[in-house]
Amino acid sequence: MTYRKHMIIAIILIVFFSIFFNAIVSGRTLDLYFKGYVEEQYQKTIDEVIDYSKNILDGDIDNFIQASIELQNHLEEMIVGISIFDKNQNNIISVSEDRMLSHPNMMNRYDFIEERYYEINGDEGLMGYVVVERIKASTDSESAMLFQLFLIRTIAFSGMMTLIISIIVILVFSKRLTKDLSNTALFAEKIDTDEFYRIKRSKIKEVQSIQKSLINLSTKLKTKEQIRKEKADKLAHEAKTPLTILKSNMEGVLDDVIDVNKKRVEIWINEVNRLAELVENIASIVDYQEEAIKLDKNKISVNEMIEKISKSMELQFEKKNILFEIQLLNEDIIINSDENLIAQSIYNLLSNAFKYSYEDSAVMLKVEKSDSEIKFNVIDEGIGIDKNEIENIFDAYFRGNNHDKIDGKGMGLNIVKMNTEVLGGRVEVKSNDNKGMTFTIVIPV
Repeated sequence: MTYRKHMIIAIILIVFFSIFFNAIVSGRTLDLYFKGYVEEQYQKTIDEVIDYSKNILDGDIDNFIQASIELQNHLEEMIVGISIFDKNQNNIISVSEDRMLSHPNMMNRYDFIEERYYEINGDEGLMGYVVVERIKASTDSESAMLFQLFLIRTIAFSGMMTLIISIIVILVFSKRLTKDLSNTALFAEKIDTDEFYRIKRSKIKEVQSIQKSLINLSTKLKTKEQIRKEKADKLAHEAKTPLTILKSNMEGVLDDVIDVNKKRVEIWINEVNRLAELVENIASIVDYQEEAIKLDKNKISVNEMIEKISKSMELQFEKKNILFEIQLLNEDIIINSDENLIAQSIYNLLSNAFKYSYEDSAVMLKVEKSDSEIKFNVIDEGIGIDKNEIENIFDAYFRGNNHDKIDGKGMGLNIVKMNTEVLGGRVEVKSNDNKGMTFTIVIPV
């Protein structure tokens, strides 16, 4: 059974019992009030009858026919007979009205009629008696019976109307509430299946709280999934460079373009070590939390590092007949930094320069040194980047409008920026008047 049905049944039961108890209480209250009113009217009539009887016994009224008519007028719902006796109990006048046959419950007159005696006293003492025949219970009068019937019908009608209106209101509001809950449940299902769903915010505070929690959960899950995807893409991108270098060198050996020597083998071993380190990091993809890049600082010969990079990349540039030049420092220096992060960043810049450069163009890797910084400049003559897009090029998965036909995921520059910032440096970029780009990695020394 749905929540809406449970709620409708519960509220209908509450409304029903509320109406039921309210009918009992209000009916009892009105009944007591009506009884009090009837008894009050009866006593008022009795007082009038006693005053009129006193006048008859005093001799003020001697027309008994007229007196009978007057007394007949005092016969009402509760009073069915009036008799006047003198002090010697001689009947002077009697009037009555037999309504028993019209009363559905009064088949036996004596079961419902009682006589009440009232003394009539004057200045000289007892003058006589008035005997009043009245209905025993005020509720047995015809008007009382009609009033009770009317009361029951009125309470039943008002109760039925209240119940119907309550059901209509319940249906409307329960539909609204359950609609919000249904939308919230659907949103939770979409989170589970990783589908997009724009939830309509509820105006109910408790449902709003649930929706807010689900939205926060969805945002966190999407953020963590994005982190996981970026880490996976980053590892894939980082693995691509050493694999490409190894493949180019192996093809060069098969084509007898390059000789296998100790220095060349050391380059291959370095690339294999890089791949091994990347494979070890694959396990971290299952951990959605973004981890800080760990530094592994060692003493690095700058010129030696650049020569290794250029040796590993030169075959790729030869395939497109691109002139690849390096400009080393006049005097080699030793820096204390993470060689892997620096080399990886330079590899990414050179790989981009290779992909986005025209055939028969040129690419230069230039090293500069100042008092407190060392700069690695990668200068190409490729297709360049629109000036309006330069501020976004370091974002993950961003690719320029003129790069759609060139294979890539838009992770390379993002990795360069992260690596450089971990080293305490920065990346600078400059457009060469639509004739390529200059990227500069600046590292403090």
